[in-house]
Amino acid sequence: MSLIFAFSQYHRKLTRDNNSLVSHRCLLLHFIVLSAAPPKFGGDISDTLTLNAGASHVLELPFSANPMPKVTWTFNDSSLPDAKRFKSTTIIGMTSLTMAKVVLKDAGNYTVTLENENGQATFTVKLIVLGTLHSIS
Repeated sequence: MSLIFAFSQYHRKLTRDNNSLVSHRCLLLHFIVLSAAPPKFGGDISDTLTLNAGASHVLELPFSANPMPKVTWTFNDSSLPDAKRFKSTTIIGMTSLTMAKVVLKDAGNYTVTLENENGQATFTVKLIVLGTLHSIS
């Protein structure tokens, strides 16, 4: 299935005719064709991330999909660990997970699922946190 968007635009064009300027009103038609596509991750994405305790990181995952997919991030098949330190953001073609001041208990699998009416894609990143057992504040 393809979606076709059409829009028009008028502009004026000046030409010279027998030593006088003539104004013409021109109509430009623009067509944009968007094909439906299931979500698909792109780029060179690593499936393992190693951070020191107390570090912050933004995990960015490029994707393509049409229409824009519903995006869901999970941690070890559950909700994200701490809403104050973990924030997901999605724009056209990119989803990201901001991780602030990670601690040892944040280590695990972070999975993002993209889903639209044409399909679904899932990607998991294993986070390894290096450091001592005390918590970073």
